[in-house]
Formats: sequence, structure tokens, C-alpha cells
Amino acid sequence: MSPQAEKTPAMPVKKKLLLAAVAVVALAISLFLALSFSSDPDDDTGNGQRSFSLSPISETIDQQNPTFQRVGLVAPIGCDEVLDYYKQNALEQVTPWGLDGGWRVFGPRSDVLPAVDFLDAVSTSESTTKTSSPDYSTTNIQVEGVDEADIVKTDGDYIYAFSESDLKIIALGFDSEAPTVVASVGLDFYPVEMLLSLKPDGADDLSDSLIIIGYGSGGGSHLRLVQINIDDRQSPQTTANLTIDGGYVGVRLADNTVRLVLASQPLGFDWEFPAGSGLRAQADALEANKEIIRNSDLTNWVPAYQDNLQEDFAPESLMDCSQMLVPNVFSGLSTLSIMTFNASAELAPDSWRAIGLAADGQSIYATADTVYVATTEPVDEDGADEPEPTTADTVAPTITPVADLKTIIHKFGQESLAESENSGPTAVRPVYMASGEVVGTLLNQFSMDEWQGDLRVAVTIDDFGENAQENHIKILRPNRGVFEEIGTVEGLGIDERIFAVRFMGPQAYIVTFRQIDPLYALDLSDPTNPRALGELKITGFSSYLHPVGENLLLGIGQEADLSGRTQGLQISLFDTSDPTRPERVSQLMLVDVPGVTRPDSDDSSSWSSSPAEQDHRAFLFYEDSSYIPYNTSWYAR
Repeated sequence: MSPQAEKTPAMPVKKKLLLAAVAVVALAISLFLALSFSSDPDDDTGNGQRSFSLSPISETIDQQNPTFQRVGLVAPIGCDEVLDYYKQNALEQVTPWGLDGGWRVFGPRSDVLPAVDFLDAVSTSESTTKTSSPDYSTTNIQVEGVDEADIVKTDGDYIYAFSESDLKIIALGFDSEAPTVVASVGLDFYPVEMLLSLKPDGADDLSDSLIIIGYGSGGGSHLRLVQINIDDRQSPQTTANLTIDGGYVGVRLADNTVRLVLASQPLGFDWEFPAGSGLRAQADALEANKEIIRNSDLTNWVPAYQDNLQEDFAPESLMDCSQMLVPNVFSGLSTLSIMTFNASAELAPDSWRAIGLAADGQSIYATADTVYVATTEPVDEDGADEPEPTTADTVAPTITPVADLKTIIHKFGQESLAESENSGPTAVRPVYMASGEVVGTLLNQFSMDEWQGDLRVAVTIDDFGENAQENHIKILRPNRGVFEEIGTVEGLGIDERIFAVRFMGPQAYIVTFRQIDPLYALDLSDPTNPRALGELKITGFSSYLHPVGENLLLGIGQEADLSGRTQGLQISLFDTSDPTRPERVSQLMLVDVPGVTRPDSDDSSSWSSSPAEQDHRAFLFYEDSSYIPYNTSWYAR
């Protein structure tokens, strides 16, 4: 059966609107379509080889680099000790030009929808007409029950979306009625994404709310946090409007509890600079900057917030210094802040709880009750620490490369507030649980996963000097505030990088790529003895993996020739029923899509991609079909 012969199901409300609004096409793939096969088990040219073998990495790579180092917190300390920690470390880091901004990479940034395209999409989309079915699509998330922010949300009756600098609320039509914009809220900042929180049945003291996150006039250095009460969809009310020091790292929503993560740089410093050239000018500026640090106070290190709904509101600290934590291994001069609050309760200073850690953060992974924050930093130059012995056999003999980058991971949980502390519906507060460090870098949030209390991490180890890479799976178990490595799989994708990761309970699937794309299937059921079971070698690669049925895995990425040169968007369907012999049972190239034709010219080139390759929220799996937006261009010489 061809794709043309399969009836495409109606596009769900949210994604129909979103895809039309950004002027891309939705591609529906039925799970069991007999698409063109491209996996030949007898082909050893890179088109379907399924044998599993690994070679050790180049002998020129140094074996002395540490693979794991303990990171934890010192004993609870007072405010003076927190300030001393910042000062002492800043004095070692400061230069004649001040403190380096370091590796700070601020978090997710999404595109708002153009107003004209957005409204046109609402008025022309047939599937936005309300039907008798209560089903509707939601944001594609990593962990079941843990919602992620997006640029469009829906509750099945209304759609909430950004249109330039406005929030639009659109009522879906009933029967033949057309969708209608029932409310518009102007925003005086750049909105990035939002969460939708619906109050539990019978909770009359709560409200349906939108939590909007964006950037203020300070760009990435100031986060805007706005709460809008939408109990009356036609007359939404702004109940909170905060500006907070720091950049947006990430946010999650579970059981109406928001966990917001942000990272702030040192604040309010007016640095001296060398007055002219020469070493004396630099020495004078350095000493002046050290004196500035010696005279600093906690307001230079602990982030503040401002209530924009109150006139003449003086900025106040986001948290008391007694809620600040300090690592026993220097993790940067930033302050990593975790806020928790009930999204359906009015957001006020006494309704949130926050803790801070003297560290940086760049990406997050979360379960219903834990948050992991990861950041990438250069490996210590001395490299003096010896590797810790592993407790599991490696898949093949490997030599750990001299890694240029490492990843520090902090775990935060939550605990119920005592009745005397609970001033309202916010019933939990964030608590620090553990920290750890692994050599190498994460691809994205899918590189982390918690299963049965252990953290599984997929890392790529780079030796830029030797142009060498190697990929590992590390299984870490928290023990007295420190992650301990209890299992590892090494030697995956020698001289390749990780392009996609998907942990699925006791299994994991890893895609690495340089010229040929191995899809690795791993068994992690025994965390102390994880194993790579098999691999499938094919051309091209997948950038996003999504389970679409029992033993079926969908991959979205790029096709490539045998030299590794990409040739355009491709979607693959993998059968993983035998993890020792994963198979690609179907592949769809962009040229196979009905209505997509190349120019009739031999002297032309093309480019195609999907935003789902970089952002999983652009993908939708709904009623046994996948909806994949894509962009394509052709160039004729």
C-alpha cells in the first residue's frame, strides 16, 4: 500500500494550527505502511550491515584522563560563608577586564507565530471545528506526566498561542461555527513559551492559568515570568508579572507544580579596564578589580526579582541566603536557582519556594518529582585525577580519550512543606540531592534518563587535539550526595558523535554518525552490567528517535552518501523486536512525498530539513500517525 492510498487522519487541533501558522507541511506516516525497503543484511557498504563489532580508539590518545570525579556539597553553611565562597573563587578567576562570562548558554528560545499567518490558519483550518470527540493533541514530551513549555497550548476547547507580542485565546467552533479569537493580551516583553495549568475538579480556591516565560529588556540576562488567570477565557487577568535576574534554563510542570530553573551571572559589577597598553596598566586594573570583589556583598551574587504589578517596588532577593548551597568542587561563579510554585494558585512572594546553588546550568531533564540540571565546562588543565575503576565490563577494549570538555550534573528533588510552612496551595519545596561529573558532553535533554533511581547518561568524549571521539553510556547512582558510577558501556561509535538518544525503560537506543550511521541497541536492565546488544549500519542518521508502537522506533534525520555528505530529510522506521539485529523496515525520503517534486534540471541542488530534528516538540504522534513539519529548497545554477 502506498502513502497516497492511506487515508490521512484529521490533524489534531494544536498541531494543525501550529504547522499551518509556520507555513510547513504535515507528513503523515502510518505505522504499518509497507514503504520502500533500504536495509540489506548482506550489504557491507554501509547500507544495512547488522554485524556488531567495535574497534579500540586510536593508540595516540592519552589514557590518563579522568572518566569520573566526585562532586558534592560542603556541609550546610551560613550567609557569610556563602559570600566568602564567591569572593575567594572570584579572586582567582578575575582578570584585568573583570570576570569572564564563561560558558553560559541561555536556554530554549522559540519562534512566535506571525500575526497574519496565525489568524489565517485559525480561520481556514477545518479540523479546528469542535467535534463530539473529547480527544486533542498536546505537546510532545519526554517523560509521561511531565509537561513541557511550548509556543502553543490547547485544552480541547481553546487554543492559546503567541502572535507577535500578544497572547491570543481562540475558541474552537462547535459544529459549523468557525474558530473565534475571544481575547488578546498584550505582552511588553519577548515571549518564549508557556505552560497551561488546569485546576483539579472541585478546587475552587485555584484557577486555570497560563505561565508565560520570556525575556525582558535586558535580553538573556533578565527573565520575565507572567501568570494569567484564564477562568474567564474572554477576560483573562494578569495575576503576576515578575522580572528575575538570570537566564532561562528550563521549566517543567507536573501535578500543577512548576519547577523553573534559571542561572544568573555575577551582578552589578562595574569593572575597571587597563588604562592604556602595557603590563603595568593590566596589573593596576587587575588589582582594582580584586578590590571590587573584596567589597562585594550578597546582592552581587544572589539573584533578585521585581514585581512589575506594584509601583515603586524595590528589587528583592529571589531567595534568602540561608537557601544557598555551595559545591565542594568549584563549579563556576553563576548562581543556579530552582523555583517551585503551584501554577493554579496566585503567584506571590510567599507562594514560591527557591533554592540556589553556586554553579551554572544549561539543560534540564525532569521526572515527576526530580530535576537534573547539566552544564558543560572545560576539563581541569592539570588532569591529575586518575580514572576510577568501573564495575562493569566494557563492550570492547577502548582507550579513554583526553577529553577537552566535561559535564557536571546536579539532582534536585522536592519535599512536602510542614503545615507551619505551608502558606498556601504550594505544598512542596525544592531540595538538593546529589551532584556528579562525567567526562564528555551531552547532546540534549534526551541524553539523561532516570530509571529505578539511577541516572543514565549518554556522552560524547572529544579530543579536539587528536580529532578523536568516543561515546559512552554511564549509569550513576546517588550515594550520600554524590553520584557514583556503577556501570558503563564504552567504545560506541569510535571517531563519531552522538546524534540521537532514546532511553526506554531497560533499553536504550543510540545513533552515532560521521560517515555511516550505526543505530546501537543496548540492554540496561542490569545497571551494574549494561550491554550493547547489536547495531545496524546504514547511511545517513537520525536526529530524533520516537517510539511509535511495540518494538517500533521512528527516526527523523538526514540521508547521506557513503562519504557522510547529507542529501536531505529522511524518516526511518526501525524494528527492534530482536535487539541483537535491529532492522530498518521502512524509509521515506522527501522526494517520495506526494506533491513534492524537484526541478526538472540536472544542474540543481536541494536542501531539506525538519524542525523536529532539533526540537522534539515540533513532532506529533497521534492516533497511530506521525506529523512531521519540514522545509525544503531547491537551487538551480
